[in-house]
Formats: sequence, structure tokens, C-alpha cells
Amino acid sequence: MSRLFYCYTFIVYSFAYILLSTGSVNAENLRGCPVSFPDLADELTKNLPDYLNRTYTRVGINRHALVASLPETSILPISSIDRDLSSPNQIFVSILSGKIGQPKNQTQPYWLFISRTNNGWHLAMAFTRIGNSAIIDVSDGAIADATNTWLRDRCH
Repeated sequence: MSRLFYCYTFIVYSFAYILLSTGSVNAENLRGCPVSFPDLADELTKNLPDYLNRTYTRVGINRHALVASLPETSILPISSIDRDLSSPNQIFVSILSGKIGQPKNQTQPYWLFISRTNNGWHLAMAFTRIGNSAIIDVSDGAIADATNTWLRDRCH
């Protein structure tokens, strides 16, 4: 290899070390975890159908996710009380999915609450609603597992 390549490599590693040591960039940024919540929401929803399909396969659910909508990150009211600044960030996303081998697909809405901690982003709660039924807590369901797996892969 050329001497220029080694000089370039030394400069890049030195620059990365300086940024890490001054706190301008942390290791989480270098691994690919989005720092801003809108970026996190975009990246998560792009990858969510694939992660959801892996969860379905692992737990033996006969479904497949095709595509996720663009994320809606506007704050939806949790209650009539003013929103606490420490409350989790919210993502509203719809996923088109269906049973494997059947032509009919349906859109399922999800409301994901994601918090930032010292260890990165974490799913706090997840909800869905089927038709006009009551809101269902799916914080331990397939969507939560898929979201947690993506967050673990990208942000921990």
C-alpha cells in the first residue's frame, strides 16, 4: 500500500479520536444510530417491515408485512394535562400486512412511544387499534419485538 494511504488513514483515525474525546461525536453516532428523533423515526419505519417479518417467522405467526407508511411524529395528546417534557417521543405508523398465501392484505395502525436514555433509544409502549375497537396495548407483541430488535441492532 502506498504511503499516502497510510497518512490518510492516520488522519481519519486521529480526527475520529479527537471528536470522540471532545464529546462532539459519541460512539453511538459512529455505529449508525440516528441522533435526532425524526431521523430515528424515518430509519425505523423503513426497516420495520423486514424486522416484523423476522419476528413473525421466529414466533411462528403466519403473516407477512409488506410496507410501512411514512412516520407521523406529531405529538398526539396523551391526556388533557400538559405534556411532560420527559414523556416519550411518539411515532404513528401504519403497516400493510396479511396472511401468507392469501391475497387480501390489511393496514394496521401502530402508536409507538420511544424514549431516549443514557443507553440509547428504547421502546416504552406500543398500541394499536382494530376498527372501532378500544385501543390495545401491544407492548409485548410482535411490533414491540421488531422495534426493540431494530433499536438494539442500531442503537445499543
